[in-house]
Amino acid sequence: MDHLWVIHKETGTTLFYRNYTQMRLDPDLLSGLLSAFQNFSEVELNGLGVDSVNMGGLQWVYLNLVDPGMLLVTANGKRNNPEVVRERLKVISTMFIDQFDITPEFMNKKALHVSQFEPFIDTIDMLRDQWEQAEITMHAAELFDLMGIFQQIFNILGSIVQEKFSGDARKKIVFEIKEYSKKFDRLYDSEENAEFQKITFSEEDGWSVISLDPTKLDRFHLRKAFFLITSHVRMVLVENMGFSNTLNEFSRELIPFIVKSWELLEILEIIKPLLTILLERPSVPFNGSTHLHHAVEGHT
Repeated sequence: MDHLWVIHKETGTTLFYRNYTQMRLDPDLLSGLLSAFQNFSEVELNGLGVDSVNMGGLQWVYLNLVDPGMLLVTANGKRNNPEVVRERLKVISTMFIDQFDITPEFMNKKALHVSQFEPFIDTIDMLRDQWEQAEITMHAAELFDLMGIFQQIFNILGSIVQEKFSGDARKKIVFEIKEYSKKFDRLYDSEENAEFQKITFSEEDGWSVISLDPTKLDRFHLRKAFFLITSHVRMVLVENMGFSNTLNEFSRELIPFIVKSWELLEILEIIKPLLTILLERPSVPFNGSTHLHHAVEGHT
């Protein structure tokens, strides 16, 4: 992350800017342009907006927060996985909102007093140092990619639950996944794999793994953990909507995402086990965590 903007979307005002390069930019001028570009793309692309774009020798990655009306943008001189960068922006946005108690009302009344956000320098420097330290080795970089891929998969699976179920049916599914999340740490020795306690599940955000520190993890256990979560959510969906309907939902967004990310999935060597978990017809009825554990063991 070479440059970071936190922008008041409605006015295009720079709330916070951090530059980690020798390149001198006018943050206020660029924030207005970045905000205008985002607003224009939302109109022209039917509300989709910009995710990432390569321009001027930099990779620009956007995170649009409709509520409370903020736009986060990074510019990087080297190409990174935009999904991973966007997940980091989500971490940054959460810490920014929490640190300054940001609400829509706050943004409307106080946001233009930008000096109050200067203390965030210490927070963003800490985050950047942690991420850079983790990227020192190729191993850590690979695990970051793995985390980014599976975070997107979990987001898509969560959206299926939110969009296809309502009322008591949704509550039942969320309860099943929540109960599984409480048992998840039992699959690992708490002392040797304490980092897995950072894997969380909530009804609002679903599964979250992006706060894991890959320097404290090994590839085998991380892959296994992600496969277990994926397999469990898939199991719950099949039990509640049937195998055919589950595959139909996967074909709408999850399979296109896998195809789009095929090259990276090949590098991470997870295509075959991932597709097997998602697409294979159950030969016998699912039988809780024991069956799940054995099924995933074969893929790791």
